[in-house]
Amino acid sequence: KVTSALTGVPGVVSATVSLKTNSAKVRYDPSRVKIEELVAAVVKAGYQATPRGGETPPERTRSLPGHQR
Repeated sequence: KVTSALTGVPGVVSATVSLKTNSAKVRYDPSRVKIEELVAAVVKAGYQATPRGGETPPERTRSLPGHQR
């Protein structure tokens, strides 16, 4: 559900979600999508998300912990 929500956002290259570790790694094009849009997609899927992690231009990799409501 979270993976589909993230990969459905235009500009997302890939998303790997682990419910076991409550995290997601998202590769995306920062010229096409903002972190806030990724968080909104996770929230819309029914989870909470808080950005963390480093950035690697031109695409960024972020971990988004997901905690089911």
